[in-house]
Amino acid sequence: MKRPMMLMVTGKSGARYSFIVHEDPRYLGEWNEDGLDMFEVDGIVPDWAVRMGLTRVWVSVQSAWQWLRLW
Repeated sequence: MKRPMMLMVTGKSGARYSFIVHEDPRYLGEWNEDGLDMFEVDGIVPDWAVRMGLTRVWVSVQSAWQWLRLW
């Protein structure tokens, strides 16, 4: 099952950029061995939820939703 992953890219100037992609985590080891900086993302919280103090609630609901999608 595809999950959100963060792809980190380092530019020539040393600046780092990150992109969210949806890929299968079973290939994560291979991508890291090939030189890609990829990490599995546990949760993505929008800015408005952080400003309202709903970070924990948002992450809890997101985790429950991901768990329910397994069935």
